[in-house]
Amino acid sequence: MPVSDPENRPALNAFFSEYLRPGMRVFEGGIGYGNIGRMIRAACPECQLIGAEIFEPYLTRGQHLVYDQIVLGDLSTVLSDAPDGWFDLSVLVDVVEHFDRESGTDMLNQAKRASNAVLISVPIVDYRQGPVNGNEHERHLTQWKPDELAALGFEALFLGRIVGVFSWRRK
Repeated sequence: MPVSDPENRPALNAFFSEYLRPGMRVFEGGIGYGNIGRMIRAACPECQLIGAEIFEPYLTRGQHLVYDQIVLGDLSTVLSDAPDGWFDLSVLVDVVEHFDRESGTDMLNQAKRASNAVLISVPIVDYRQGPVNGNEHERHLTQWKPDELAALGFEALFLGRIVGVFSWRRK
């Protein structure tokens, strides 16, 4: 869905408040209706916020008021085109489960290469979902378990009933 489960909000807000500083370049992949972007903007009004959304019907004038730049297209392309460490933070909330295992792993590795930190939130229970509002990209293709994300270098910040929040930081 173009919105995420609200149980992740306190963990996301805590991370944003602790990590973000004015002038940082933040990338959000899969912006949906822009709710996470609004949280980022509230935590750091002076951050440069770049979003990517693959499904054009989700984009409204509202997102353009939140994001400094919106790329219409695949977030993997934005990440693969970015120089190493280009983003101070990449945010992928309820995104990774929309990729098959191989593509999702590649995308997370691209996010780690292109960013100094990566924050993700994924369902941690079997959460089947097909297309939503005619958007095939909303289909859940994989379920990611905390130990799989740990093997990729992600630390669990929050494990809820439905979703988990995980972070990776460049050492």
